[in-house]
Amino acid sequence: MSQRHDALTRSLSECCDSRQLNLIDADKFTRFYQVPSSRFSNETQVLQYYGYKLGQRFAEGGFSQIFYATHTVTNIQVACKKIDLLKTKSKAKDTDKSKIEDLKNELFILKKINNPYIVKLYAHFVVNTNLFIFLKLANSGTLARYVHMKVVLKERESQMLFSQMLVAIEYIHSLNIAHRDLKLENILLLRHPNNKITILITDFGLSRMVSYDTNGSVVMNRTYCGTIDYMAPEIISERPYNALTADIWSLGICLYVMLNDTFPFEAKNPYYQLQLQLKHCWAFSDNVAENPQDSLIHILTLMLEPDPLKRITISALVHHPWIVDEYLFAKNYFQNFNQLKSIQRQQLQQRQQSKPQQRFSKRFSKRFFKRPFFKKKQEASPEKTSRK
Repeated sequence: MSQRHDALTRSLSECCDSRQLNLIDADKFTRFYQVPSSRFSNETQVLQYYGYKLGQRFAEGGFSQIFYATHTVTNIQVACKKIDLLKTKSKAKDTDKSKIEDLKNELFILKKINNPYIVKLYAHFVVNTNLFIFLKLANSGTLARYVHMKVVLKERESQMLFSQMLVAIEYIHSLNIAHRDLKLENILLLRHPNNKITILITDFGLSRMVSYDTNGSVVMNRTYCGTIDYMAPEIISERPYNALTADIWSLGICLYVMLNDTFPFEAKNPYYQLQLQLKHCWAFSDNVAENPQDSLIHILTLMLEPDPLKRITISALVHHPWIVDEYLFAKNYFQNFNQLKSIQRQQLQQRQQSKPQQRFSKRFSKRFFKRPFFKKKQEASPEKTSRK
């Protein structure tokens, strides 16, 4: 048992040895290190050492649990995902190595990302056989649940949410990251005090870094992954595919489902679904609340193109007439977000740099100006001058 635990802990040691909690909103920076469990009697003491307090559990999976949590230093409420590594390995059986690699890969990618429309990783560490991941909390459920409750979304609301998705996907593609599992269930909603809704894309377990060959072309993927209803035809047919282009197809499926609450290609098995995709036959259902614009039909046609070489790219998609105005608005919010973060970082660095300099200058000035030759010479008294 101990050898098994040591192997699991060692496999995640590269990702969990030293992590930084970046809470710019609270203007606090705290560095966390993995602490040996022998120093503490239970997990609660370890979490207190890291500055966290777990709350009520609100979701549970096969080998993971999700809790409300509070960062005690900044009093910010976050989400805590607790993963049992032993159950993960026992359920994975032959694919245990890939499951652990997916966890390591997700943490590695989330560290690189800083976008208001993507879930933020605050901290993660291993305690005994449990992996704790602290993420930004979304308070309004998933986009799939939101669409199902409303039956369909109006075109204006779909434009707003889809533009935020475009900003997020354009951002990760600029970092050469492909999500590979885009779906409405992996898009969380965050409702702000002014009742505005923004999205948070999550679940980067299947994401991968995209590499390029010497000619500058994308190295093709061969992994059969994703959710079948959102898969591109090149993935279902098990051909080598460009993961960035496959994300565009998944975006098109997401937009269609937001407007219809059904999938454009529904079949009993993947083979018949592939045939429908290759025929490029889809239409709006009767659930559509409004008459769709021609530009909306055009953008869906470009995204749901079965030939990946003819499919629209992300750079051309953001300039499409149907979405360009909302995209620029969402992009402006993203740029202001980055400017605010950079200003707060600069202010924090200036305060940290100014404190030791002030202490040194005061100490130096007191010692320096107390020297005798800096004392003013006493003026001669009038009696002495008169005697002279």
